[in-house]
Amino acid sequence: MKINIFKNIVLAFLIVLFIQPISSCTKVHLTEEVPSCIKRKIRKGSKGGLASVTKYDYKNSEIYQFYNFGIKGVKYIFDADCNELCSNLDLQSNTLCKEILDIATNGRVIWVKE
Repeated sequence: MKINIFKNIVLAFLIVLFIQPISSCTKVHLTEEVPSCIKRKIRKGSKGGLASVTKYDYKNSEIYQFYNFGIKGVKYIFDADCNELCSNLDLQSNTLCKEILDIATNGRVIWVKE
């Protein structure tokens, strides 16, 4: 009887051990091609509070607005090299975000948390 219980515990442990790596590799479904660093940020954020990502055309390049769930609805804007251009966490940066989005065109949602 004790041997069967031990076998079941070992079997359950092995199943969890092999399933965990598979489930931790989150597949990101995007509607457009994006730089690999942006894809990594989406993959990482998808495990947390990231709600959506919107791509814009901005001054002959592309920028990406990351919108997070939360009380404030935090937004970050990154360029195609994953440099943070601004966020709405403080007044100065929030003003910069508004200025960027006033100029940006062709906004399209490329990822939404499922």
